Amino acid sequence: MKSIVISLKSAIDRRQHITHEFQNHHIDFEFFDALTPDIAASYAKNLPINLEDSNLTAGELACMMSHVSVWQKK
Repeated sequence: MKSIVISLKSAIDRRQHITHEFQNHHIDFEFFDALTPDIAASYAKNLPINLEDSNLTAGELACMMSHVSVWQKK
């Protein structure tokens, strides 16, 4: 089973570390470029839930939408 690693495209050091560790442990994986706050809100509008009254920060919404996007990809 392939693992999905959600990571900001700009997180070069983190991606290098993950690549090194996963290869050392023979873990099959791929990166998913995490959504950033500037685009996550537009993705969230397509969900059948009301996020208008949520207390999510822009970063939390981006994190949530990154996970939702991975689920939708499967």
